[in-house]
Amino acid sequence: MKRCCVRTALVIPLLATGSAGAKITGECDNCHTMHNSQQGASMQFNNSAAVERNLLRGDCLGCHGQATAQKIVNINGSLVPQVMHSDPSGDLAAGNFGYITGIKGTASNSHGHNVIALGAAFKETLITNLPGGIRQSFHDGYIVNASNLTCAGLNGCHGYRYASGTPTDVVALKGAHHNNVDGQLTVADTAANSYRFLVGVRGYENQTDKWQNASATNHNEYYGATTPMTLGCGATSCHGSNGVSPPNHTISGFCGTCHGNFHTLSAGASDGI
Repeated sequence: MKRCCVRTALVIPLLATGSAGAKITGECDNCHTMHNSQQGASMQFNNSAAVERNLLRGDCLGCHGQATAQKIVNINGSLVPQVMHSDPSGDLAAGNFGYITGIKGTASNSHGHNVIALGAAFKETLITNLPGGIRQSFHDGYIVNASNLTCAGLNGCHGYRYASGTPTDVVALKGAHHNNVDGQLTVADTAANSYRFLVGVRGYENQTDKWQNASATNHNEYYGATTPMTLGCGATSCHGSNGVSPPNHTISGFCGTCHGNFHTLSAGASDGI
């Protein structure tokens, strides 16, 4: 499973304000399909006959992990960032599942989160539960493991993570792409206005080079703090109206909602936060 490396230092001041210019643009059928057929051919990005939720042409990886040779693909004018690709010019700020599958570099399970959308061949086999995991007594029945880890939703990172009746994967991101903002994100109370759809996380999304960290002065930025959260999950507000999110709005606090021992405690405990 992924080795979560996170900055905990206070970030530099954020200079720009959020911009609605990050909303997805282009023809509807760049991303959606009504009947999954066009002139007798599948409209799915992977050419399958499957029908995706929300009338989409693919799930999270279907859109953003197409195993292309480019880290950003252009679909009829819509720019789509890729998190699984073989582009030799570098990776985007979000990383690259290609290091897990082997389409770029040497394949290894330790190179990222082993989301189940990658397929059974890339399922984590050595680690069954979260390293630095959450307190079992508070989360019985809701423990993320190698068999249910998704990109979004209850058992993922992106979108809304509700404790019950949760939407999973693409449904957990409903409306986020159409209401997305970039630049300085200081509110973070919806998926659309949170850093990279990580609900509750503040930060700065690069407005010039979008998903790329182009240089030391032109890059994306997490919101951080000099000290981690120290309260246990039963004593702090990790569970709000938008599901699980970090009460201090930091990326370390966000990682701590799954990996408690790594990001919220001054001394480790067997059950995390």
